[in-house]
Amino acid sequence: MSNRVAVVGLHGQLGGPILRALVLPELNDSISLPILAISRDPSEEPVESDDIEYCQASDYIGYLDHLYGIDIVIDLRPGLTSLSLDLVNASADAGVKVYVASFFSPDLFATPWGESVMFSKFEQVQTARIRNLRTVLMRVGFFAEAVLQMPQLLGLYPDKGIYLTCETADDPQSVTFVEDIGKAVAGLCNLPIDDIPEDVFIQSDSISQTQLAKLYTSVTGKSLKSVRRPKVEVEVTADRIAESNSSSSDDFIKVLQAIALTTSHNDFSQDNNNDMLNNGRFEWTEFVPNANRFWKSSN
Repeated sequence: MSNRVAVVGLHGQLGGPILRALVLPELNDSISLPILAISRDPSEEPVESDDIEYCQASDYIGYLDHLYGIDIVIDLRPGLTSLSLDLVNASADAGVKVYVASFFSPDLFATPWGESVMFSKFEQVQTARIRNLRTVLMRVGFFAEAVLQMPQLLGLYPDKGIYLTCETADDPQSVTFVEDIGKAVAGLCNLPIDDIPEDVFIQSDSISQTQLAKLYTSVTGKSLKSVRRPKVEVEVTADRIAESNSSSSDDFIKVLQAIALTTSHNDFSQDNNNDMLNNGRFEWTEFVPNANRFWKSSN
């Protein structure tokens, strides 16, 4: 039986990649077309396809009207601290079976800081579970594109000529390219509803801080000096940000950095759902060749 899929929130980093993947014939075994694509402003269509039906909604009534008959809702709405519960409640009331939360990140649930810096997304998840929706959290590590553009996520500060390290400098850090996330979401939507896992871990590739610093130097010729920071110092900074309920993007980056520097909650290299969601349909993107191309072109 085919799954009917709705994607809500189209204009962020994942809207295009997920919509593209959902309508690729080679990635579609049991997804019913057309895909329903819902946003506040559907006048801009991130993907042109006869297999995508664009529509407008931004509140409970609007969502409810469109979601009857939908099996899987993929929530891509932006916002760390101020998302309404309208979509979750409308999904439950319309009989949606699976809610894929807007939670494409490291394993923030396992850290002491995630709930504070992503309060609204945690609230969505808790409400969805209370409403008996099968609630999927996709842990994808760091977006690989973000690491290339903002290597400070993994402690590298090229402008200062340094990289910060703690005890985890040689531990793998999972990274996933957005096109791979889209394909993995398509793989998930092909599964029978009862087989869809609620806890999903994927990665395109992994790289340690030490490897990333060496790679950056080899590509750009700019050396980076290792600066050791006590683990407790990094944790205290993240604790302070969490306690302040900051919604600053800079503070959010510092929390993500703390996860990489002090925990193992961004390493999915050994235990992941890659094979389940890939199922031979596509190749995961390697990080190093893309880093070479990106840093050569931007330096």
